Amino acid sequence: MIPGHIGHYRIVGRIGAGGMGEVYRARDEHLDRDVALKVLPEGLLADERARRRFRKEALALSRFNHPYIATVHDFATYDGTDVLVMEYVAGESISDRLATGAMPEEQVVRLATQLVEGLAAAHAEGVIHRDLKPANLRILPDGRLKILDFGLAALHAPPGSNEQSQTVSVEGNIAGTLPYMAPEQVRGEPTDARTDIYAAGVTLYEMATGQRPFSDTSTLRLAEAILHEPCVAPSRLAHALSSSLEQIILKCVEKAPALRYQSTTDLLVDLRRLSASRTSAPSAGAGASVRRRRWGRWWRIAAGVAGIAVVTAVAVAWRAGHLGRSVAPRAGGTTLLRSIAVLPLANLSGDPQQEYFADGMTETLTTDLGKIRALKVCPRTSVMQYKATQKSVPQIGRELSVDAVVEGSVLRVGERVRITARLVDAAAGENLWSESYDREVRDVLELHAEVARAIAREVQVALTPIEQQQLTGRRKVDPTAHDAYLHGIVAFSRLTGADMDRAIGYFEQAISRDPAFAEAHAGLSSACLMRSLALEGGLDPQVRQQLLAKARASAARAIEADETIARPHVVLAGIALMLDSDWPRAEWELTRALELNPNDAGAQLYLAMLSIVLQRRDEARRAIERSVELSPGSVSSWAEAGEFSFWLRDNDRAIAYASKALEFDAAYPRAHFVLGRVFEAQGRIEEAIAEYEKAGWSTEQGRAARAAFRRSGRRGFDQWQLSRLLAQDPPVDLLSLARVHASLGHTTEAIALLERAYQEKRPLLLLIGSVAWFDSLHGDPRFIALARRMRLPE
Repeated sequence: MIPGHIGHYRIVGRIGAGGMGEVYRARDEHLDRDVALKVLPEGLLADERARRRFRKEALALSRFNHPYIATVHDFATYDGTDVLVMEYVAGESISDRLATGAMPEEQVVRLATQLVEGLAAAHAEGVIHRDLKPANLRILPDGRLKILDFGLAALHAPPGSNEQSQTVSVEGNIAGTLPYMAPEQVRGEPTDARTDIYAAGVTLYEMATGQRPFSDTSTLRLAEAILHEPCVAPSRLAHALSSSLEQIILKCVEKAPALRYQSTTDLLVDLRRLSASRTSAPSAGAGASVRRRRWGRWWRIAAGVAGIAVVTAVAVAWRAGHLGRSVAPRAGGTTLLRSIAVLPLANLSGDPQQEYFADGMTETLTTDLGKIRALKVCPRTSVMQYKATQKSVPQIGRELSVDAVVEGSVLRVGERVRITARLVDAAAGENLWSESYDREVRDVLELHAEVARAIAREVQVALTPIEQQQLTGRRKVDPTAHDAYLHGIVAFSRLTGADMDRAIGYFEQAISRDPAFAEAHAGLSSACLMRSLALEGGLDPQVRQQLLAKARASAARAIEADETIARPHVVLAGIALMLDSDWPRAEWELTRALELNPNDAGAQLYLAMLSIVLQRRDEARRAIERSVELSPGSVSSWAEAGEFSFWLRDNDRAIAYASKALEFDAAYPRAHFVLGRVFEAQGRIEEAIAEYEKAGWSTEQGRAARAAFRRSGRRGFDQWQLSRLLAQDPPVDLLSLARVHASLGHTTEAIALLERAYQEKRPLLLLIGSVAWFDSLHGDPRFIALARRMRLPE
């Protein structure tokens, strides 16, 4: 072809050759500029379908106008020859530069940052390079880097798209250059952005050390090494290499994609942080950054691909139990972060059966962070709605009213677990900190505490002595016990009777394996109390007493095993409040619980209930407000606030809270039920019936209730309600029966029902002196005697 023409391109000289054809320097005689022509091998695009697919790739690449990516100008066919026309890039390739040995670290970091910025732009458009290597990276005379030859790129659907992935390179063949290929690429498995991250890591390794991680000349032995052999620490080849750069490189070249950086954005944060630290401390000697690495044991991970188990040996380099720490300057400089939400941790196992593990770890990390008084931490009930969400971090931050969110992932393999956590500024969506932790499952309690301590340091919170005690020195836990405990947490969160029974079973399994497991005792106490309350009317009183006895005993054992756990104190407060009428004990337990975890929204609601009973209206109102402040994204928290406000006789706030709940879920039954109660108390019976229908009444019930009201007014409506409640076997709620009897003026029947509720220790009986339902009974000596036995205020 030299000299010669292809169309209006005059061939000047040959630049080189690659897997997708030969490359020539040419002159575009139409636009009077130098270009690079990639002449595709004859037969590569054997038919029009293949040519259309490749044209689609060229179209995708032509969208880029990035300073670190060589531009694609055109794709054309001339006399049967297929040509890709690209920007001509002068200068030398990194492979040429490496012919004289390793590059200075400062230059490596600078070029690596440009490389990853270019890759991030390509990945954002759904384009994966798949053949990244030093020969495809060119250094311009001004020092800038250009990424060349996206000719082997796979065109993937961009993030958020539902389109199927498409491969536009040679179908059926493994494409790439073997020494820089990721293990999944060698095996011929699907590739994604993490494949490019691996190749970038190998390239950085070679730039920093002058050698490749694996350099065997035999193709078979080289492939075997990439799949199974450990990567020698770069610092053993380049002794002056900083620990920070080494950690970045090692994280890039993890054999399992799930253990690498999950996006080029995360990698870019670490590189910029490293660059900033070098700029801010130029006088630090290279020797100060040289660290000896302690290598952990080899361990194997199992990954499921289309139902087939592939076992890959993974060498995990870890020092002091964690890898890959990174910090970026915070937007706004000194702005303090004081409210946080832990978003649902992603399950990276590839096995849907492991979702419980990720969800349970989300809960325990949230609980540990909640122990820090200076932080407002959203409870799990508020954040689980964002599981697999497409919403942006700024949008989530606005909805939850938080300054920052914690994102992350969990990978469990056998008896080891890795958590990757990122702290993200909710307003700007910028990474502030990220770190990966690699532990045995038996050390997972300490792992969560360590993450919480790290976040506290990042947001500049000084831990109190109690918080220091709570977040240090956590005991080891039996892995099987921990597994059962996480199953119990997830079952408990569903709050149905059947799931509560399952939760009790799981917590008991955990305790049988590890009798000193304080968190499992605390979980069992909560589940037993909740189960006793959930079946208000249908549970045998003896069964309720057995559950309550178990709740008391389990809470006491939890406190004995670990006095810094808040949840058992909340359980004991609930029992003292709703069943024992022991107001001083309830107040003491709640005070202690909120000392240990000021972010416990449930404790705030118990405090509100206690304050309602003791007629401390302002305290009750503040506790209700605090509960929704802690859990602003939870529809149930707004509905509960409405119900508690109704008990407080604050009908305006009850309507406002219930209406807020309906903004989240217009069909939420409990919110409609609260509105029905308020409207009924206000005498707005037609409106109340409409809300009760939305809460669950049948059309027939609504029609009958309206007919009774229109026929006989409020008394007719109450008589209809009484007949409906008496028809239920057993009666669902003794207090509801007593309420209707009191409204009808049946004082003796109402007080008899309240006495029965007292004997059966019905939990909501404590409200009889507060709610307006029983005002007509207050002068009756029998009611006064009952109130005194319950130690209610005069």
